[in-house]
Formats: sequence, C-alpha cells, structure tokens
Amino acid sequence: MRKNKNHRTCTVLIACLIAAISLSAGCGRPTPNDPEAPPAVSKSAILEDFAAILALPRSGENYPDAVNAYIIERATEIGCEIQTDGNGNVIADLPPTPGRENTPLTLLHTHTGEQIAAVRDIIFNPETNGIFVDTGGTDGLIQNEDTSMGASSAVGIATLLNTLEISNNHGPLRAIFTADSNTADDMAGAINLNSSLLDGATLINVNAAQTNTLYTGAVAAAILAGGGELIPSTTAGKRAYVIAASGFPGGQAALQEDGPESGATLGKEILSGGGDTLNPISFITEVLTSAANSGLFYELCAIDSGAAPLQIPTEASCIVTVNEYEEARLRQIVDDTGKSYLSAAAGLPGGEDAEIAMIETQLPPTAVSSDDASKAITFLFSLLSSNFTGSKGEAADLCMGNVTLRPDRFSCAFTLLAEDKETIDAIVSEQTNVEKLTSFVLRVEEELPGWITDTDSETAAALLDAYAAASGNDCKTAVMSGISELGYFSKKNANLLVFTIGPQITDRGLPGETLTRTSVNAPANAIIRFLGQDHYPGTE
Repeated sequence: MRKNKNHRTCTVLIACLIAAISLSAGCGRPTPNDPEAPPAVSKSAILEDFAAILALPRSGENYPDAVNAYIIERATEIGCEIQTDGNGNVIADLPPTPGRENTPLTLLHTHTGEQIAAVRDIIFNPETNGIFVDTGGTDGLIQNEDTSMGASSAVGIATLLNTLEISNNHGPLRAIFTADSNTADDMAGAINLNSSLLDGATLINVNAAQTNTLYTGAVAAAILAGGGELIPSTTAGKRAYVIAASGFPGGQAALQEDGPESGATLGKEILSGGGDTLNPISFITEVLTSAANSGLFYELCAIDSGAAPLQIPTEASCIVTVNEYEEARLRQIVDDTGKSYLSAAAGLPGGEDAEIAMIETQLPPTAVSSDDASKAITFLFSLLSSNFTGSKGEAADLCMGNVTLRPDRFSCAFTLLAEDKETIDAIVSEQTNVEKLTSFVLRVEEELPGWITDTDSETAAALLDAYAAASGNDCKTAVMSGISELGYFSKKNANLLVFTIGPQITDRGLPGETLTRTSVNAPANAIIRFLGQDHYPGTE
C-alpha cells in the first residue's frame, strides 16, 4: 500500500474515495510475487491512480504542477530517482533488480496533459475543474457524458506508476512523463526533451487507444500555411449575413481508416468518403463556391474557423453581403448545402447538436475585392477537393484546420498527412498550380516526423508475446493512423526501438469518451512480463 497518504490534497482524497467505493472489496494493490511467476497489476490499482489524476487540472496555469506533484510523490515512494527538466517533464529512474545490472536501459513513456472537450450546455474549465467518474463503470465502461476524460494520459500515468511499483525483475528503467499532450500544436514536452534522456534500447509508450494492438510506427505530417494580402472594397446599400456551421464533432485528423476508435478516427471520417461533408470549413467553402457558380453576386467580408492546423474545427462562419432580391436564393443554397452536413454529423458522436444558420448582421464598412474573394475561395476549394497521393500512389490526406479572412488579409493553416516524408515533399511540390492560379503563397511551416520500428525484430516479437499473455487475447501489430510525439523520440535517437500500447478508449478527446474497464491493466502487465524475460531481447 502507499505511504504518506495523509498529506494528499482534499481533491485527490475525494477522487480516491470515489474510486474506492466503486471498486470491489478485497482488490487492494498487490505486492510483488516470486520472480518465477510475474507479478500482476490489478485493475483496481490502475483505476485508483486514474481517478486521482482525473481530479487534477489537465491544462492551463495549474498544469503541469499539480499532475507532476502527484507523479513525483508516487514515484519517490516507489524508490525512483527524480529529475525535472524545466520543460514540465518528469523523469523517474528505477535501479535494476539484482542480477539485471547489465540489461540495456528500457524507457517507458506517457504524456501527462490533455485537451479536455465539454458539451456546450455545461460550465467546465479544465484549468480549474477536475473530472469525477464512477470507475466501477456501467457494463464495464467508464465514461463521462459531459466532457472528455483525457483517459489516454490519465491511464498512461497510472500504468507507468504501477509498472514501476510492481515489477520485481527488470533492468534499469526510466519512466518519462512529458508535459502537454499529443496533438500537433501541443507536443512541447516531447519536442524539448533532452536527447541524452533517450539513450536506451527500447521505448514503450502507453498512450495508444486500441487494446490488443502493438503499434510500431506512425505517419509523417507537415503543417502548411497559405495566404496573402487582399485589396479591400467599400460595401454599400446591401444586407449582410453571417453564415455559420456550429456544434460539429471536430477531431484530430488521421490517415488510415483502421486506426483506433478515437478522435483520430473521427477526424479520418471527417476527411474521407462521405465524411468530407463534416469539416465546417468545407461547408463554408462549398456555400460560397455554389453561390458564385450559380451567378449569385455577393461580397465576402470575413471567414473565421479553427485554431489548430491538425484539429478539425467544430465551427466555421463567414460574413457576406448581398442585394435584397438575392437573400432568398442565398438562403436556399445554405439550406441545401447544409442538409448533407447535418445528416452526416448526426451519425457521429457529438454531432447531434450540429447547426447550420444564416442570420442578418450589421453591414461591415468594407469587404474583399471581388477578384481577391474569388482567388481565396478558389485556393480553399482547390486544396479541399484535391486527391492527394504520392508519386507512386501512396496514401495522403489533408486536414484544413484554420481559415481567417479579412478585407485586407487571407490566411489558412492545414496539415498534410502521409506514410512518409518523401510523399509529403512530392505532394507539396505539386501544389505550384494552386499558387499560380491564385497568387497566394503556400509554404511548409513545420514538419512532424513519423517513425517505423521493424516488426520482425526480436524485441517486437517478445513484446507482442508478452502483451498477448497479459491480455489473454491474440495481438496484432499496426501503424498509427495519426501523428505521434514518438516521432520526435525516434528522430533524437535513430537506434531506439519505439512501440506504443494502451487500453481500449473510444471517442477519445470528445464528450462521452469511454474507457473499457477490463482493458486497463493489460499494458502494465505486458510490460512487466516483457521486462522479466530471462533472455532480454537484443542481448547475448
């Protein structure tokens, strides 16, 4: 059992009490067993830490201090030597057990932050509010209907702490808890981690969201930006309207359709097939394009949508002016275009609140010149409607995450995802026609590295076997469909074998996010089995 519980904060005590009430009697934290029988971490032990972490701020001014204080206290009790690096990261080193001193260093990793999403009709501030759930679950599921839980990082922290605590046969271990989360605009902890801390043989991350799957790689991505200066014109004698799409699910974009059931998969549905109709930016672009193609004259005053290049927005809007006699025709275009978007949104988690609206507003003094407005819409339409493939037909996808237009300026930011950097480079070089057609510059702002680990390696086979034994199910290997901070680790140490596993999490990052209770301890027990092997992979 843990020591020094008397000085934990009231919030953490309340969270732990809620967890304890919901757990079955007699399921305490196990103690190490005989080395010949690998010790096992219980579900209740994982969920005790999980509930306590959910009660803490997950972003903002009070993060990462609150979460890191919890990690440092627990890891110190376990016997780890603690380092912090000034970037919000915590590094916990655990010495090897006797006889395992010459085993290569194994790295364990989780991120600690999370971007919490909430439904629109509740007041929730992730910088101050904790999340309280029944860890007993309903039908084996743990869920909070009003907000996402940040289950990936919370279970990840709990997994590493319990692995360090229970494992009794291992070489030197280093648990790395990086600040921030795993979205394209929020990987500062991983990006700024000193490469000397990654001087190990194997790194196992525990933030995946699909059980019984050993991920051995992730796609590459590039954040691109486009736009330029515009020429304003004066509006006069017309009516102005806000056209808006709001309440859409949003999500982090992904490349392949076989990824985990999470915000990443939801993002893929938004990007591909019938799901094209779910990006609110696409809706605005389609309305403006359809209006222009129908001969309806309008002036474009503004477009607003999104903030993060890789995060598909939940809303988008534009302001246009039209003559009185064109109002009805424009409204019909908005309604007709919106039907497919609303229908598609209704079939996805969080999409039932999606709305399309056209509302009269105050007439702005200026608009974009007709020629520049046409170029801006052409630029967006060309990118959103392009079939992105590499020179050899490699898969690629574009996520339009942010568009801002004012009478004197147009900008957009988006992410291109592909199987490798070479595919991205080839596709970017092919977009010169868009630049020539519109005179807007398209440039690469940042490259997000992917990573690939050899699935035929001895280490991969050993970890796959350990995971199958721990979960009691057949396990497969796969490449992650979305980008990952682990690409930065692989870039810092090219010889590092990088893997990621995790419990079953559905609708990750969305209100109603669900954690499957039966899967929560499999990753910890897989790592313990892997660490305790007599013949450690890669050694003589």
